[in-house]
Amino acid sequence: MTDLMNNDPLYLSILEILAVTVLIDQEERDSELIEFTHAGVVINQYLFPDTIVSRDCLLNWYKENKSRIETSLLASDADDYKISVLSAVKDKAAQKKTLSSMFIIAVCDYELHDEESDFIKKAVSVWQTTMPNAQDLDKVA
Repeated sequence: MTDLMNNDPLYLSILEILAVTVLIDQEERDSELIEFTHAGVVINQYLFPDTIVSRDCLLNWYKENKSRIETSLLASDADDYKISVLSAVKDKAAQKKTLSSMFIIAVCDYELHDEESDFIKKAVSVWQTTMPNAQDLDKVA
């Protein structure tokens, strides 16, 4: 794992949000993992243009944190957990890219599950923003 993955709280918070988006409906689809790694690479390029994080590194991070995230999503205080991970991202541009990536992960299986939709709405509320438009989605695609 790279130093970036171990040390950057913003990037780790964003990865956790993306992983929550994958796991929130209690289903893990290959297409969602593909989009998770793609989003991790795109956001890494935005935050650290001179540092490359491999898809394998991102998948390893996901596997190492999956159980903890699933446990948090099933806990009685799951809403507090979701708000906490979303609140950790203060940078408006990073929020916009993360929200676009969340949406892409959520719909990549051609369904928008209620849990995914609710998490996206929660992000819009916490970040006091709007849903991504086509140009926003194109920037992370």
